[in-house]
Amino acid sequence: PDQGDRTAGSMASTSTQTGNLLITIAASLAVCIAVARSMSYLSRRGGLSSSGQIKGNARGTGLLSRKNGLRTKIAQHHSPQKLSVSVACAEAKRGSQVVSAGSSKLERVDKDNGELFDAIIFDMDGTLVSSTNLAHEATNAVLEEFGYNSITKHEYGQGTKYTTPVRLAWHAGIDDDDLAEKMGAAFDSSIIRLVTAENVPTFPGIKELLTEIRAAGIGIAVLSNASGKYVRRVNQAHSIAASFLVGLGADDVKRAKPSPLGLEEILREHYGIKDAAEKRTVYIGDSVSDGQAAKAAGMVAIGVTWGENTRETLSAAATFDHIFDKVEELRSFLLAV
Repeated sequence: PDQGDRTAGSMASTSTQTGNLLITIAASLAVCIAVARSMSYLSRRGGLSSSGQIKGNARGTGLLSRKNGLRTKIAQHHSPQKLSVSVACAEAKRGSQVVSAGSSKLERVDKDNGELFDAIIFDMDGTLVSSTNLAHEATNAVLEEFGYNSITKHEYGQGTKYTTPVRLAWHAGIDDDDLAEKMGAAFDSSIIRLVTAENVPTFPGIKELLTEIRAAGIGIAVLSNASGKYVRRVNQAHSIAASFLVGLGADDVKRAKPSPLGLEEILREHYGIKDAAEKRTVYIGDSVSDGQAAKAAGMVAIGVTWGENTRETLSAAATFDHIFDKVEELRSFLLAV
C-alpha cells in the first residue's frame, strides 16, 4: 500500500508539473503572437530599422538637406526599444512571413491571406534590361565627339548612378552644366535610334515575371534615370509597353533619383496612393540611388545584382531591405510563390 501511495503521489506530481508546463507554453505563445501583431502594426505604420528598432516613416522623420547637388539624409530613429524577441517568436506565427530583426519593414507577402503588393515599380537599365554594351559604346562615341577620352566598361558602370548629362560630365571630368546638357542630348538621340530587342535584351525571366505580376492584378510601372524617350523606346522594342501603367525617365519628373519625387508622383497619379507607408509598395533597382529613392518615398527597397552593381556594393550602401541575385528569387518575393 505504501508503494502504491508513493506511485500515485508521484504521478499526481508529474501531472501537475506537465499541466504547469503546458500553461507556461500557452502563455508564451500568446505573448509571442501579441508581439508579432504589434510588430506588424508598427511595420505598416513606420517600419523597423535595420537593427530591429522602431522608427518613424521616412517622410515623417527623415530630413533631407541639399548641398552641392548631393542629398544627405539626416534621419533620426524614434524609440530605441529592441525587438529581437521577433526571432524567438518566429515559430509562434507559422504560415505568415514575419519581418526579421534585420529588415526595415514588414515586406513579405502573407501567404495565408493572399495579400499582395499594391504597387510594384521597376528601374529600367540593369533591372529589366541589359543595356551595358550599347550604352558603353554610345557613351564613348559622344565623349570622342566632344573631344574627351573614352572610358572602360567598368567606368561606365560606375557612372550609371547619375542621370545621363551628369554621368557624361563626370566621365569627361568637367563642371559645365550647359555642355553636359548638350552631351546628354547627343547621347539620348544616338542611343534611342540604336535600341533594338537584340542589343538591349531583357534579362532572362523578366518578361515572364511581368506577365505573372499582371495576371495577379498588380499594376506595374517604370522609373529610370535615363530619358523618358529611351524608356518608352525600350518598352516598344520588346512589345512590353502594355505591361506598364506608365514608364517615366529622369526628364519626365521634377527631380531624378535619388530624390523620391518621381516615385511619389507615380504612386499618386497612377495608383492613387498618397502615402506609400500606408500601402504595400515596392521599388526594384540595381543602383544605390534606387534604394535611396525608395526609402525616402517610404517604399520597400529591393536591390538586384544582375545589373551594374555587386551584392557587396549594394549591401554596403545599407539602403535596401532585400537584395536578390536571381529573377526567380525576386518572383518568389513579389508573388509569394
